[in-house]
Amino acid sequence: MSAIRPLAGLTAEHPPRRREPAVVVDRDLAAARGIFLEAHAAELYDGLTADCSKPIRLERLVDAASRVVPGLVPNRAEMDAERKLRMFRQLVKIGFKEIEAYRPNPIAGALYMELEL
Repeated sequence: MSAIRPLAGLTAEHPPRRREPAVVVDRDLAAARGIFLEAHAAELYDGLTADCSKPIRLERLVDAASRVVPGLVPNRAEMDAERKLRMFRQLVKIGFKEIEAYRPNPIAGALYMELEL
């Protein structure tokens, strides 16, 4: 899904001249996905659910859609990577909160604030 997620990890720290094209491309890709879905969502859903006769959980539906129309939605590997990243961020936040609770330290607090993503 690299073609549809924010480009190259550009953040507010990058100069605007580097961010603006990425924002435009991301916006245009989102619009293209919207246009595609307006035209083909029912057909795609019917194909993935055997004409609505087969119930399917959301995660499996997204995974199947990523294989039928690559780039439309995140694939399984991308969803797993995002889930692991969210879990890691949460563990880091919990760890710093525990450190601060037992030993208040301005440096630990500053590090925690930097990690707030």
